[in-house]
Amino acid sequence: MRLCDRLQCISVHARFSRLVCDANRHPNRGDLIKPSLEGQDLHFNQGVDEVEAATRIDAYHEPYHQALGSVIEKRLRHPEPFMFISVHSFTPVWNGSPRTMDIGILFDEYEDLADTLKAALEQDDFFVAKNEPYSGKFGLMYAAHRHGKKHKIKHLELEFNQAILCTDKRVDHVAEKMIRALTCFQQ
Repeated sequence: MRLCDRLQCISVHARFSRLVCDANRHPNRGDLIKPSLEGQDLHFNQGVDEVEAATRIDAYHEPYHQALGSVIEKRLRHPEPFMFISVHSFTPVWNGSPRTMDIGILFDEYEDLADTLKAALEQDDFFVAKNEPYSGKFGLMYAAHRHGKKHKIKHLELEFNQAILCTDKRVDHVAEKMIRALTCFQQ
């Protein structure tokens, strides 16, 4: 939110946990609704059948994507070019293994944009990895891919390590650095 306020851009928030229904997964993917996470059963996802999955898609997943699509369609009415950036976070440790990058930049066909942003972020001392902790090439940046492709706009996904966002002061610090880095696209 702070980043969008400072950049005067529009944001659309899922406003529901990815443990209920992951807005960044295709509705047909097996990991849209996870029964467990890191070896722990998620009691509210045990025994989710096709009817319950469809109910969650209708109640959460599709309204989010409809809202996102609507915002993009309105923005396309303005002549200034823009890019769609989907923003997410990841845990510093996954299945007992540390994730050492500060920021991951996920992409499919826009590797040139990922390279430009990576260089800008590294100038501000972030440890940045491309297509990590997930790859944008294997359906793990669904929102950016779905709406970027549909609307024929450039798109990336940013994944932030939650360890660098653990206090309000750190969030402000990261937001300021992101603002500087994103100016690389205005040149």
